[in-house]
Amino acid sequence: MESFRCTAQLSANGIVRLLAKSNPREASKELTRHEPTTFVSWLPLYHDMGLIGAWLSSLYFGIPLVVMAPLAFLTRPSGWLNATHADRATISAGPNFAYELCLTKIDDAER
Repeated sequence: MESFRCTAQLSANGIVRLLAKSNPREASKELTRHEPTTFVSWLPLYHDMGLIGAWLSSLYFGIPLVVMAPLAFLTRPSGWLNATHADRATISAGPNFAYELCLTKIDDAER
C-alpha cells in the first residue's frame, strides 16, 4: 500500500460535523480538543470529500494526513483499516459503499 504524508489536522468527531460548523474558530477548538490526531483518507482529490473534506481541511487545521491511492483502497480495502490502525488515526471518512466494501471483501484471514 502506497501512501504519503502532509501536515494537517482534524477532529475525532469527524469531518462532516466539522464542515457543518460555520465558524472556523469554533471548528478549530473542536479539532484541537482531541490531540494528537491523524486523518487517513483514500478519497480522490478531484472529489469534494477528498479535496475539501480531507486535504484542505487538514491543511487549514494543521493535522497530519495520510493519503492512500483510491485504487489501492478499491483493490484491498483492508489497507485503509490497517493504515488507520498503524498511523493511530482518529479521523477517517468515506461514503457508505466504502464500509460495505470492507464488509464484503475483507475475509477472516485478513482480520
